[in-house]
Amino acid sequence: MPAVGDALDHAWRSTENLPVTPIERARFRVHLFNTALQRITSTGEKPKETLDGIRITKRAVRLALSDAYHRLATLTPNERERAALIDTANEVRPWTLI
Repeated sequence: MPAVGDALDHAWRSTENLPVTPIERARFRVHLFNTALQRITSTGEKPKETLDGIRITKRAVRLALSDAYHRLATLTPNERERAALIDTANEVRPWTLI
């Protein structure tokens, strides 16, 4: 059975040549990084595994998920949906201590 990161990475890369719209691709990226975050929560970090070059660690996946939500927001025409996506992006982004 392939590692979680490998399976998710394979799913992501399998869309590269598919005729999907940018918003569909952005939604799929959000879905994959949400799945990765759920797996980290249930089984722990997998720093040797990657998803689109991102290590499967809580911090890295949360940053990538936040970025994915921001990207999806830029592609979303509805203002309310866009605002909700930005709020979600800000919620999942890890805190930084200055």
